[in-house]
Amino acid sequence: MGKRMPIQRVTIFKISCFEILIEVFLYQVTTINKLIRQLTTIIISHPNFPLQSCAISYLVQITVIR
Repeated sequence: MGKRMPIQRVTIFKISCFEILIEVFLYQVTTINKLIRQLTTIIISHPNFPLQSCAISYLVQITVIR
């Protein structure tokens, strides 16, 4: 859980519609927990965000992986 995410484009999850979001926020995301928090914040604060459903499925996959 305390593993650091590589400081580069995250492609391990291979969710193409999510890449822009990941690239924007990756510089301040260092752990999976921080990534989950960040995604949750995005989902809450951008109800009409085009990638919201993608963010939700991304969160689900991360939760399943853990």
